[in-house]
Amino acid sequence: MPPFRIPVVVALAGLALASSATVGSVAATTPARMGTVSGTVSGSLPKAGQGRVIVTAIDAASGAVADMETADGKGRFALSVGGGAYAVTTTVVRPQAAVVTQSAAVSVKAGKTRRKVALKVKKPKSGTAPAKKSLASVTASRTSAGATLARDSASRSFVTERGKGDASVTAYKVEEFTGAPAEYSNLNRGLSNMLATDLFIGDKCGMKQVVGEAGRTMIKKELDFQKSGYTDKNTRVKRDFIIADVSVGGTIAAGPSAGTVAVRVVLTDTRTGGTISTVDATMRVADLFTDQDQLAKAVSERLCRRPASYDVALKINGIGEFATHSTAGAITTNVIALSGGAAPPTTWVGNGTYVWDSLTFASKTECSYLAPIPGAGTWQATVAFVSDQQVRVDWSTGNDGPGAISTASVSCPKAGAIPGQPGPNLVTTSGTNILLPIGGGTAPVTGGFISGGDGWTNTGTLTLTPVWGQQGP
Repeated sequence: MPPFRIPVVVALAGLALASSATVGSVAATTPARMGTVSGTVSGSLPKAGQGRVIVTAIDAASGAVADMETADGKGRFALSVGGGAYAVTTTVVRPQAAVVTQSAAVSVKAGKTRRKVALKVKKPKSGTAPAKKSLASVTASRTSAGATLARDSASRSFVTERGKGDASVTAYKVEEFTGAPAEYSNLNRGLSNMLATDLFIGDKCGMKQVVGEAGRTMIKKELDFQKSGYTDKNTRVKRDFIIADVSVGGTIAAGPSAGTVAVRVVLTDTRTGGTISTVDATMRVADLFTDQDQLAKAVSERLCRRPASYDVALKINGIGEFATHSTAGAITTNVIALSGGAAPPTTWVGNGTYVWDSLTFASKTECSYLAPIPGAGTWQATVAFVSDQQVRVDWSTGNDGPGAISTASVSCPKAGAIPGQPGPNLVTTSGTNILLPIGGGTAPVTGGFISGGDGWTNTGTLTLTPVWGQQGP
């Protein structure tokens, strides 16, 4: 999952971030020498399969999530961090009980190990009993104007409050969900924390996760306390929060049947306020963790902005003009261009066939045309990643021989039918270096061949549509 700004919702009282190092630069969040923070979460922990114990190390200076994992069955954890000051938090999520959090201030020297960090959580308040199971589904929703990605989606770069940044990394945050029904109100916090964890762990795009508003507020309080005169000014952390490019949030409502909730996840470009993508899901409360895993995969794919495949569609109208006749036809075809398995994908290739349809032949002489035979052939489309905003599309037809040309027979007075009269043909019609938005778009298609007034003219469109592979359970 991608490291992005997530709202780790925690209540941290009196956090003292003591550190012998200043962690004010972006470079400090990705040091060359990594250390370890290990320890145990104790107290009221859920049994296997009945909840998750999430442990997070948050860089106190930048607000970036340095590492995150789910503790094992005995509450043990080990986080990989660089030298600096961190808030180590644990969030315990159960399907129908209040979310419980606890935190501790930890400082680590570069390349060293900090052991026996202890986090003890209290017993949560109980909720209502799980309802009967029903099927869950997750589907991708398109944004306005039929686009799955905003035209001005955030670029793959982030900056900090002090103007530092990394031009190759996208930062994102996960904010707390809103709107959950009263009996499932714990999911507003719980689902956002689980989603943040899965996005971080499953990141295949090298993104940076940072805390949301609740986490920032918690860290701000401690940084303000460090300025109060009660702490050693030589150990104070200089704040330089990373500003998220993308915000992940959404709403939770009553589901279509008992024991379900309807979830809408919205990815928003924080610079423009535009919607990048949305994912709608119906989730079973009794199987919350299973369904949430699938939801996270769907969100992660969109956050990475690399679909599993692309639908490449051609619509072409062809005409032919010859001394003896005029002809016309149409092609409507598409291929699904699949990625080669790279993570994240950089190239998508699809192969398909086409057939001329709606053929007409109009004679310019006393002869007539009959028994049209549609031409057919093969074609290939390749989509290549160019940037977070663009892909390049190349398409071409195969070497299909005479069968690719539509034909008809001509019948003249006092003569028999003569086959093989030329009809529509995709001769010299293809496309290279077609630049389109990574979220899809349409480009014109032109081609043909004319010599001495005779020949073919083809016009139409190529339409590119992303196909999100992860649709949920």
